[in-house]
Amino acid sequence: LIRKVSLKLMRIRFIAFIVLWYSIQSLILIFMVFLEV
Repeated sequence: LIRKVSLKLMRIRFIAFIVLWYSIQSLILIFMVFLEV
């Protein structure tokens, strides 16, 4: 049971990390475009 919960937590953490990474990249892209305009 504990192993299942830890696997679920690791998966959630992995997905959250990917979402955070993509949001940061898109923010940087928007910021660069805003600076160039």
